[in-house]
Amino acid sequence: MKKTLAALLVVASASTAMAQSATQPPYTPQVGPRVGDYEATLSGSGTSTNDFDNNTFGATGTIAYFFTDAIEVGLEQSIGFTVGDDDLVEDAWNGRSLVFVDYNFNLGRFRPYVGAAVGGIYGKNVDDDGLYGLRGGLKYYVSEATFLQLGASYTPTFEDAFDEAVLNYTLGVGFNF
Repeated sequence: MKKTLAALLVVASASTAMAQSATQPPYTPQVGPRVGDYEATLSGSGTSTNDFDNNTFGATGTIAYFFTDAIEVGLEQSIGFTVGDDDLVEDAWNGRSLVFVDYNFNLGRFRPYVGAAVGGIYGKNVDDDGLYGLRGGLKYYVSEATFLQLGASYTPTFEDAFDEAVLNYTLGVGFNF
């Protein structure tokens, strides 16, 4: 009886192990976001006028949601500082808050993106105003869910002409989760 019980136990264990290996496909990594993923970035940023005669440097963070593998909608928050040492440029700070929609092109580890944004700018020595504009850049995935990002946006205010906008640029790191 003991031998029969031991034999049944061995057969049951072997069939369970075989069933587990048969139902689990091998792991295949997928680089980049999937539907339903979130994305967070943290970047160093800068802003320059169209003549590059007034520059601000700071930090930018974003949080976004992927509605498809390619389309993300998110929020961006930037804070910038200008330090002046003469009468032409005063010390100042500014903030920029945007809502954006981006389309990401799937080129493997490289993910160029283009999009549009709307929001506002505010701060010391800055006219508080609404912004709109175009954005684009490149993400390079160093792992499945971690990437380096280089981006730029051209955002005129609602009161300025399109050719009087400022160029915003970022370099940072991001994560999909």
